[in-house]
Amino acid sequence: GLVDSRQGSGVFVRQPPPPSPTEKMRALSAIVETIEVRAAFEIEAARLAAQRASPAQATEIGLCCEEMGDAETPDAAEAADLAFHKAIAAATNNSRFVQLFDFLGARTIPRAQLRKLRLAPAPPPDYGAQILREHQEIRDAIRARDADAAGEAMRRHLRTSQERYVGLIRATGG
Repeated sequence: GLVDSRQGSGVFVRQPPPPSPTEKMRALSAIVETIEVRAAFEIEAARLAAQRASPAQATEIGLCCEEMGDAETPDAAEAADLAFHKAIAAATNNSRFVQLFDFLGARTIPRAQLRKLRLAPAPPPDYGAQILREHQEIRDAIRARDADAAGEAMRRHLRTSQERYVGLIRATGG
């Protein structure tokens, strides 16, 4: 069921079937659970990065944020988003944060998961700008070496993200 064989034309890969309602619910629930785990360590990572980041690390966080703003494709924006969060983990100067982040890997970016599963709804018109603002607030607090503001900015970012995906669960009947 993965390919179609057409005599005289060749073999063609079939479009995968759309995910079932159960698969959608399972994927959305996994995203919400991952965001909860991320909150447990990324809020503290942002706080520590504000306290410990070297100038080079703070610059790297800023560059990742700029790349998000300059991204012309969803893939580029998602890669820059992932790099941003990984740069914050690195700026804690605690290798365990990086290891935990690496363990989660691409699961860190929910919208990438949804796109790959073909579950992503059309984003609201200001979605990209909103996500960028959230990241800029985190970046700015880290640059200012304000641990409390960095932690709170990360908390808002993750809470907003979680609310988005809980809303999708409700919209799909969960």
